[in-house]
Amino acid sequence: METKLAAQVDQLSELETVKIDTCQAVYNYLWTLNMRYQYGRVKRASLDRLFTPDQLALISTESAIHHWSQQCIDVVESELKVPTSLPIIESYLLTLRVWLLTH
Repeated sequence: METKLAAQVDQLSELETVKIDTCQAVYNYLWTLNMRYQYGRVKRASLDRLFTPDQLALISTESAIHHWSQQCIDVVESELKVPTSLPIIESYLLTLRVWLLTH
């Protein structure tokens, strides 16, 4: 898993200019996300409870980062012991986190 997550972070550095501490923060977040879903069911609020439609549209306009986030979520899903489809909100939260760390 660590190798796959590191590869995802490397892909991010191809999309955005990122500092080494930002890369580490993103890697740590992805690892934590993986561990949360690896060991049980995670309760997450639905998209409409956390974001307005305008906020969701704004987040998804970061198309390169959002697409990368969706790929990261797919990687995490593929590594889970029990096949689980992560909630769509995870890709929006990851996109927002990366955008905040890089801007």
